Amino acid sequence: MKKHTHILIASMIGNALECYDFVLYGIFISIFAKTFFPSNDPFISLLYSFSAFTAGSVTRPIGAFIFGWVGDKYGRKPALTYSMLLGSIPMLLIGLMPSYETIGIFASFFLVFLRMIQGISFGGEHNGAIIFTLEHTASSSEAKKAPGLIIGIFSISTGIGRVVATCMGIYVLCFTDISWGWRIPFILGALVGFVGFYIRFKTTETPEFQEIKNPQVSLFKTFRQYPKSCFLTMSLGGLCAINSFISHPFLSMYLTQYLGIPLIDTMLYSLFGTFIFMITCPLFGYLSDHIEKRTYFIIAAVCFLISIFFIFKLLENKTTLSIIIAQAFLGLVNGSIAGVQHVFMQKLFPATHRYIGIAVNWNFGALLCAGLFPLGMTFLIEKTGNLEIPILFYVLCVILFMIALINLGPVTNQLKKCDDFRDHHRKGF
Repeated sequence: MKKHTHILIASMIGNALECYDFVLYGIFISIFAKTFFPSNDPFISLLYSFSAFTAGSVTRPIGAFIFGWVGDKYGRKPALTYSMLLGSIPMLLIGLMPSYETIGIFASFFLVFLRMIQGISFGGEHNGAIIFTLEHTASSSEAKKAPGLIIGIFSISTGIGRVVATCMGIYVLCFTDISWGWRIPFILGALVGFVGFYIRFKTTETPEFQEIKNPQVSLFKTFRQYPKSCFLTMSLGGLCAINSFISHPFLSMYLTQYLGIPLIDTMLYSLFGTFIFMITCPLFGYLSDHIEKRTYFIIAAVCFLISIFFIFKLLENKTTLSIIIAQAFLGLVNGSIAGVQHVFMQKLFPATHRYIGIAVNWNFGALLCAGLFPLGMTFLIEKTGNLEIPILFYVLCVILFMIALINLGPVTNQLKKCDDFRDHHRKGF
């Protein structure tokens, strides 16, 4: 396993950078509203700012298709190397971009355009990095025994990205002029991305891909041959994404805009939830190595349904203790999915369809269930005054995921060969 450490690190850098950018935008969402979408109505400015955020989510499936196709056709390494570069350049440009006050409406359009480019980049990043890691470590005897633990360790990079972004946000708010200080984290993030590009350029292709001869990649063929795998991956992506969107950036806006919690306090609370997430990812990953995967996810989904009601009730109490407990619950439910999901999805597709099958369906599910979540929930809460509306949407996503699990049938960790899995598909389970 030691010889694969640099592969794990190279993959984690990209995932951490993606989460770093995601959380940064959420932290400074109100600043972007004033800087790039000024309006006499602060609510309209906030909606426009969330629209730019949503634009990046809309293009993620496009990026998943592009880099998924490259990854299955030409290799995981080139797909991940250039997705890192494509994500770093817009981050640098956002940090250097003139405000609305300087160049007018072009600032708004340019920000949306850069967010769309980032969405294309990150659409192929997260899933591809984990595929790259698992395929490299598959030859390791330790990895074969504990793939869930490895992915749990990898998922810590998500927490690292969140923690660094939150700390940068706290630094900017406390020690700089916010009107220009918000640019510093984006510029530094881009520099880290360029370093990650160099590290990935020096990695080797996965042994599993090197064994594929004359790969023929077709998204339509993937949908046709593995419909249940696609549906499950889509629902799993939606569930995982909505957990992340609730934590960042929706919860930041929810606490400050509707519950009156100072922004600096919300960031400190989110740090606690992120640390819980980082601790639980490897633990849940290890646990999943000893429990049949379908059973594990059913238990996790039921726990989600129960916990979400308590989470929002605790938030509405607006006390320090209640918000900390709510963040702890969020960290737990996030960790229970993020620390396990890819070990399951890795078995749902053969290597010839794996990158495009997982990336496209996961990101499309994330778009359907969570891409419009911050914008839609902000609008509905503002119009109805009901602070519990997000609960209904969350419950719907969990129910869809459970339907997918039940429909899939008894597909478990024992399905080691993709050919066996294909036979199960043809028989309809």
